[in-house]
Amino acid sequence: MFLPRPRCYMTSKTPSNESDLRDDLIALVRKLACAEPTLHDMYDTHLVENTEILPTIVIEEFARRFVAIYESSVTDTTAETRRSAHESVVKIASALEATLSVDNASWRDYIKTLFLENLWHAGDFYGPIKQLLGPLARRALIE
Repeated sequence: MFLPRPRCYMTSKTPSNESDLRDDLIALVRKLACAEPTLHDMYDTHLVENTEILPTIVIEEFARRFVAIYESSVTDTTAETRRSAHESVVKIASALEATLSVDNASWRDYIKTLFLENLWHAGDFYGPIKQLLGPLARRALIE
């Protein structure tokens, strides 16, 4: 089965109607999926299982996976896995920061409400994860 790969170069302005909003959110999901291979794989799996991209669900899944990757970067028994996981966390945090800097209010709102606000799943790791986020993401957490 052919899977359309996310187009990583997409940017967007704030949408003006509901149809544009859905397309815009799919563009956001694609942008985040391009940040790290694990997220890209999740995008592909979601597309196969649902035959379409459901943006709110995927962004929440990305947040939970980000937490799991961070935990692996701290707790895994092998140094190579910890290093690889840390690199993935940095890539995702950088993608969040870049996305928050785009002139698109809906992207910022969805990153805040679907991704950042789901970081509470991190439990004891919430503080250290918050420190890895860029200034725009940390600011969005307290707005």
